Amino acid sequence: MKGRPVDERMIVHHDDQDDHRGSRRGSGYGRSTRFGGARRPHVRSCSGLLVAGTLAGVVALVVPAHAAEPTAADGRPAVATAGDDLDPRLGRALYELGQVQQAEGNLEAAIESYRRSAIFAPDHAQTFYDWGWLLQQKGDVAGAIDRYRATIGLEPDHRFAYYNIGHLMQSAGDLEGARAAYEAAVAAGVATALTRYNLGYLSQKAADERAAIEHYRAALEDDPEHAYAHYNLGYLLEKQGERDAALRHYHRALGADPDLEIARENLRALEARR
Repeated sequence: MKGRPVDERMIVHHDDQDDHRGSRRGSGYGRSTRFGGARRPHVRSCSGLLVAGTLAGVVALVVPAHAAEPTAADGRPAVATAGDDLDPRLGRALYELGQVQQAEGNLEAAIESYRRSAIFAPDHAQTFYDWGWLLQQKGDVAGAIDRYRATIGLEPDHRFAYYNIGHLMQSAGDLEGARAAYEAAVAAGVATALTRYNLGYLSQKAADERAAIEHYRAALEDDPEHAYAHYNLGYLLEKQGERDAALRHYHRALGADPDLEIARENLRALEARR
């Protein structure tokens, strides 16, 4: 059998399971829905330029052009006094503006809108999460991680912030940091299937096969069609002599991803030895 575990293709996870981008267009505002007691209306990108222009005009009337810069430690504003005497709903307007700018591909403007939104609504987790996402797209790993950590500080069950921290650290080769982020998600009870998969992969790379099996099984409980989890679990079970179970997982891996040739090769080799 092939001895190399299949690494997960690095998917940047986001709250909307059908869209791993930073904006939640069309999916509502998620769990953090309130600015100053008012629920966020949807922003539709079909009229994005008009909406953006309107929001920008309103914001420009009441929001200082230069607001406090965020701290490097956690991504939150160092000084929030710029917005202390202003209606906190301005944070919502700035967030809406950032959403439209992001939908239009104007990422620099969106980042600035999220930064300013955080001045007026410093307790709104999703602002920091979307801000972190855009910094991640720009390659600012440290800045993105800071904003994701701020997100978790405000919303401890924000499962995708944990995942993205782990993903960024794993991509950068900081496997211990990645493991710590993924394990924090498990401890908080908010681990995604990808979080458990990547923990399995890291455990397998560290030759901790018992932990790897546990994590792969947990990943499959959340996502029964995760081809890589089925393959790697089959591989480990085959090593332990559980050939029938290994065959089942190889078949499931190919059912989920017919192009996973390493699973096909192991399946054929194992069937030939029966």
